[in-house]
Amino acid sequence: MNRARVAAYAQVMIIALAASVIYSAPYLRQLFKTSLLEAFSLTEAQLGNLSSTYALACLICYVPGGWLADRVEARKLLIVALFASSASYAWYATIPSYEELLIIYASWGVIGVGILWAAMFKQVRLLGSGDEQGRMFGSLEGARGLFEAILLTVGSFIFGLFATRELGMINVIILYTICSAALGVLLMFWKSTPAGDAGDTREKIRWSDLLIIVRQPSIWLLCIILSALYHVFWATIEFPSFAETGGFEMTLAAATALGAAKLWMRFPGGILAGMVGDRVGNPLVMIWLFFLSIISCLYLALMPTNPGWAWTLWIFIFPFALLAYGLRGVFWALLYNCPIPARVLGTAIGVVSIIGYSPDAYVPQVAAWLHTHYDTTTAYQRFFAYVAAVAGVGMVASWLLYRLTHWYGGLLAAVSPDAASSCCRAPMSEYDYIVIGAGSAGCVLANRLSEDPANSVLLLEAGKDDRSVFVRMPSALAIPMSTPRFNWGYWGQPEPYLDGRRMDCARGKVDAWTAPEARYWAAHRPSMAWSMSGGTRMTSINGKPRVLRAGAMPIACLISSVPRAG
Repeated sequence: MNRARVAAYAQVMIIALAASVIYSAPYLRQLFKTSLLEAFSLTEAQLGNLSSTYALACLICYVPGGWLADRVEARKLLIVALFASSASYAWYATIPSYEELLIIYASWGVIGVGILWAAMFKQVRLLGSGDEQGRMFGSLEGARGLFEAILLTVGSFIFGLFATRELGMINVIILYTICSAALGVLLMFWKSTPAGDAGDTREKIRWSDLLIIVRQPSIWLLCIILSALYHVFWATIEFPSFAETGGFEMTLAAATALGAAKLWMRFPGGILAGMVGDRVGNPLVMIWLFFLSIISCLYLALMPTNPGWAWTLWIFIFPFALLAYGLRGVFWALLYNCPIPARVLGTAIGVVSIIGYSPDAYVPQVAAWLHTHYDTTTAYQRFFAYVAAVAGVGMVASWLLYRLTHWYGGLLAAVSPDAASSCCRAPMSEYDYIVIGAGSAGCVLANRLSEDPANSVLLLEAGKDDRSVFVRMPSALAIPMSTPRFNWGYWGQPEPYLDGRRMDCARGKVDAWTAPEARYWAAHRPSMAWSMSGGTRMTSINGKPRVLRAGAMPIACLISSVPRAG
């Protein structure tokens, strides 16, 4: 890994550390609920109102936060969020009144979502090339989980050092105050900015660009996938309570330990899913993760609920948590599969978030309704069955996204950040040359035309991928040549010297970028092929290159792209 990639992943780690500090405070109730009630003299209803206030502030700020991320550099927003969080934590440590707590919790929503949320994801999206989006977002999710677990562990240790719960909570909050301020100071000296975050990403947003967001089927598929994903995540939240009260006779301490074990799966879950996603394709990974989630939730809905089966929950929690955090780790990498200009990427994140995270508002109500109308065990079983059904919807949406981005050869694939806006927005008349057909002649022609950086060349190709053993097996050549899936099936005109017979004219219908010789070219000759054009920049979708960039001129392939021949 070269120095630039190391620097990019270092930035992801810094962003993850900042996010873990900023987003942990509203959820301290996971470990310190009783202590919060006692230290701040709150009732259960008041604590619930504080959480609702935070959720409402987040809901309001998703879209404005996305707009802000498209206008202001991510580093500046990160610094502002850290210092604002530090100030709010310092206020929080004074044990304020209930009315003041409402303001503090609302400010956390504004800081976390209105300032940081979209900027965080946009920055990570622009840091990585197309073939490492899964690793980038997987690293972000995994590192956030690791840092949050470490902070909560250190906080629990500090809490135990003091005689009263009030003093313990004050010092835990002071820990978060110091961490936020220290990170803010550190980031003031962080000057590096990814190439994709250059001035063109902060151009004035056009109404036509906003229409691109709402008109894209892939954006609405992302909303459905995120909503289904969070249903699965809510199943992991309900899991410890199910272990305690669902008929297994598990003690409170054991159920709490079960929940803590789940938190430690966030790091490996995000990392592993991201690595696999970059290798086989992020939409494909989402399909399989949803499929396994369906099986897992159906198992919980149908398993025997008696003390003899309690031990199985300790085995089950680890793969179940890996699935949930794997889904979270890969999800935002799917942004690369959506043709959204970089300058409105933050706004797109806001639109997806406001719809996709809506389960936070109604899933608890669904669980409460079930517990009101059924006994505890039946309520949990029906809840897990409900989550399995929603996960099925998420799997279908992931399959549709996979089909859009793979079966149609990248028609909806986003290109490199600096070329994305022109490829997604420009009408075809704005290209200097359009080359239809990326065979040998088309590739040579596109190469020659693009040697002049002043020329913009659109190279079009049609066809599906080569995921067939018959395409990959040289001795099976006769099979794809006689199959409509792989051959356009053209016929020549009647030949007078062949007694009027028509000869078949085989023309491949396979995406040429995935052909074996093209893969060899991409692996062994990238610098040689475009060195004459002033440098090379390649991006890819799910491991398959989609855009060649020669100097300052992008060669954008809206359907698919192939290498230079010869």
